[in-house]
Amino acid sequence: MPRLFRPTLAALVALLLPPSLARAAGSFRVEVLNSRHTITGRIWGQAPWMAFCMDESAKSLNADGDMDDAVLQLYNVRSVSTVNTGIAIDSTLVDSDQDWPVDFHGDLAAVQVSESDNGGKDLNGNGRADDNVLALYNLQTRQLTNLSVIGSQPTFAEISSTSSRRRATPTRT
Repeated sequence: MPRLFRPTLAALVALLLPPSLARAAGSFRVEVLNSRHTITGRIWGQAPWMAFCMDESAKSLNADGDMDDAVLQLYNVRSVSTVNTGIAIDSTLVDSDQDWPVDFHGDLAAVQVSESDNGGKDLNGNGRADDNVLALYNLQTRQLTNLSVIGSQPTFAEISSTSSRRRATPTRT
């Protein structure tokens, strides 16, 4: 399957100043950062985190023994560092305009984990290993918590209008 966006050099990420600062300065300012990684597909993010996938080439990035997965990488624009999550993403999500594999809130990332691309493990206990299962990835501890729920388009949503707490809301498929 051809990729819509597949840079052959290091991925360049443009960061825009908030509109209020750009208006105050009277101009539009763009800063470009080089993550020094070749990415596959789209870039997702919410400051300070950006997410992208890398194709495995010389070694397995998710320790499942094969080298044909798209593995989620997280890039912190503040610390200018990249974290290999070791989580393989369904390859159909990497270039999708209609779906996304990750969302951020605070120190958490809600992630769609591909069972088949992570060593064929049944992560939700339904006896099959061909689903996308939702999980929470703690950005500080780098720990993955399996929610054991089939889902898509992970999104953090407000619990109530008076609460500042948020929850991951799976879209069941």
